[in-house]
Amino acid sequence: MVAALAAAAGLGAVEFVTNGAAFSPLVQVDAGASVSWRWSDGTTSNSASPTVSWGSSAARTHRLRVRPWSALRSIVLGYDGSDGGAAWDARPGEVALPSHPAQPVIAVRGLGLARGLQRFAASNTPLAGADFGDCAQLTRIECYHASLEWVVAPPNARRLCLEENALSGVLDLTQCNELVDVRAAVMALTEIRAPMSLPDCEHFCSRDSLYLTSIPDPSTFGALRELYVWGCPALEWGVVSSLAPSVHEVICYDAHMSSAVVDSLLLALPAIGDIMRLHGNSPHSSDPAVLAAIAAKQPGWPEWSL
Repeated sequence: MVAALAAAAGLGAVEFVTNGAAFSPLVQVDAGASVSWRWSDGTTSNSASPTVSWGSSAARTHRLRVRPWSALRSIVLGYDGSDGGAAWDARPGEVALPSHPAQPVIAVRGLGLARGLQRFAASNTPLAGADFGDCAQLTRIECYHASLEWVVAPPNARRLCLEENALSGVLDLTQCNELVDVRAAVMALTEIRAPMSLPDCEHFCSRDSLYLTSIPDPSTFGALRELYVWGCPALEWGVVSSLAPSVHEVICYDAHMSSAVVDSLLLALPAIGDIMRLHGNSPHSSDPAVLAAIAAKQPGWPEWSL
């Protein structure tokens, strides 16, 4: 609420805390908007892609103002197209993010002011946390291999790339009803929570998560194409009642599946796909329906491993 009132009054600034010897942020704004940076030493810049250098590393705080705030569309602190980013750039209707070297940003504050923000990228940075909860137009987060220990996801996120951060415990996405691409792998998470239904979800990845015990039911992913949940030895699965007919990759080996869960996945698979890997789990049963499903579906999946 405070951030919203400040934005309405044209006050406040988004703050960036860095710990390096230089800083080269990049922002994208609508035509006609003004950009104003104030660096820690009191100098300023009106560039959307400035570079400032101090010659030595230290913790410094810098302030960004955009008038109007609703014109700020992208903040890019590091991006190289990793982990599906380049494919997302090429999607129809999406605005591609420019490649940009990772910046020494450890904190960003006041993002609620940026009420028009749609894209945020801080891949490969030391960014330790971010609150996107008030960013209602923010649909894309690119924080691959950053250092996030905590995050508040934006309510209308579509692509959420948090892979290889330092998140632990519960990742709460229950307010994110628009998710299409969820990447939350290789971390110490114990639970990933999501809405009861995600009709647009195409990609879900929580691979190589040693402590993960709970993920959303794959049956609720209405547009699922890729399900990547391998290397999760503590995961407690429920029976999968259905899978979207669009599924073409199910890579869930070494994922602590019981025979009942393996059976349910085999029964739920569409007749045609590309990759199906379920090895390293409990064996499927000898139920006639399961054996019939294997016989009927295996020829339609070029890569098949049980």
